[in-house]
Amino acid sequence: TRYWRDWSSDVCSSDLLDDKEWDDLTAQMRCFTQILLTVQEMAFSSIEEDQEIADNIQNRIFYEETTHDRIISIVRGYKDQGFGYLDAATELAHVFLRMLERYSKINVDMQVRSKRRAKKRKKEAAQAENPEGAENEEEVNSEDEDLIDAAQVTKERAFDFKRFAAKFCNQSCVNTFVAFTEFYRELNSEQLKRAHRYFYRVAFKQEMTTLLFRLDIIGLFHRMIKGPGGLDSGKPTFKEWEEFVRQVIRRLVKRIDQRPALITELLFSKMNS
Repeated sequence: TRYWRDWSSDVCSSDLLDDKEWDDLTAQMRCFTQILLTVQEMAFSSIEEDQEIADNIQNRIFYEETTHDRIISIVRGYKDQGFGYLDAATELAHVFLRMLERYSKINVDMQVRSKRRAKKRKKEAAQAENPEGAENEEEVNSEDEDLIDAAQVTKERAFDFKRFAAKFCNQSCVNTFVAFTEFYRELNSEQLKRAHRYFYRVAFKQEMTTLLFRLDIIGLFHRMIKGPGGLDSGKPTFKEWEEFVRQVIRRLVKRIDQRPALITELLFSKMNS
């Protein structure tokens, strides 16, 4: 628990994302993933004390909505940082989502702490009220109080896993996992399974198959199964991918029958709406 507390303020720091410190961020993602996997093993331990510690740590991790938002930002933030970043980001998202889903099912009354910036009074509004610019000391002090730097409002709210998972269902996150999956010839079974689980969640759990209806994505999926240079049919995950691609293309054909304009729309990314 103390180890997690020491890491909580630095792990996957938003500063590293903002400053484009990709190597440091990748290292922190891998460390955080290993922490999560260790906690997961403890949760499944036959030792009751390990289970209690794991539950306590998971509660601390999942209680902070800022941690949730940071994972999403990392996945959305892929911009050609290379395979190392892709591998670390997709693994972190995969492990975090699966653990959070399981934890929220057990803890049905789960709460999260949400932090949002307080609304600040605009300087223009003050000037509109006083067009001549005359400000006495009292007005200046009042404005300073309204413009407190980084003011935040903290509140608790009930956690909805499906709503959170939906935040990973957008074109930016899809693009990140597509970029990762393009390395399919070099990916091992666990990595292929990770990509499959993400696309399956988007298409069937969240019912947002339309996000995958883009020519390059459909082409990638088809190439993985039919070739040339497709997946090794002897890989343990091949059958899962084959069935997934079949279902996606089947839905695509059905949707084109209903909406012929989709043929043109295949050239473009999709908005969630």
